[in-house]
Amino acid sequence: MKPIYGAKPLMQPGCYTELFFLDEPTALAAGHRPCAQCRPDAYKLFTIAWLKAGLSDVALAANIDKALDAERRNIEKPLVSLASLPSGAMVRHPVDGTFHLVFEGQLFPWSFSGYGTPMALTAAAGKYELMTPPSAVKVLEAGYPLEVHSSAKWSH
Repeated sequence: MKPIYGAKPLMQPGCYTELFFLDEPTALAAGHRPCAQCRPDAYKLFTIAWLKAGLSDVALAANIDKALDAERRNIEKPLVSLASLPSGAMVRHPVDGTFHLVFEGQLFPWSFSGYGTPMALTAAAGKYELMTPPSAVKVLEAGYPLEVHSSAKWSH
């Protein structure tokens, strides 16, 4: 595979697998954490919030990955009230299967290219399936400052 625009080839044997997500809430919902090598500052803040949330006494990448992986693999997603969630949590509508971001008191419909027009959380009736792993929700509640795609910021 040839590099594009001078970049190294992707998916090289013996290297980490490159993952690309719309933004950090999407990556967290998929059960991933910030990369310690690619995003060391974000990784440090994530581990600080992990400890602050009381998820373990020590924040080792292997332990965090194991916990997130176990939660990601759980096929039964809890139904939650949107008002109970921190900014950055991702949910799925239980009827139509659409994904949404809870962010700053609003519910943003998710797509591969960005977020759509939001509605107030108070206007969204019923419970939604929680897609963000519970430990990542606790990290968000502990104050982890995630990076959100610009399309979720235009309405503020």
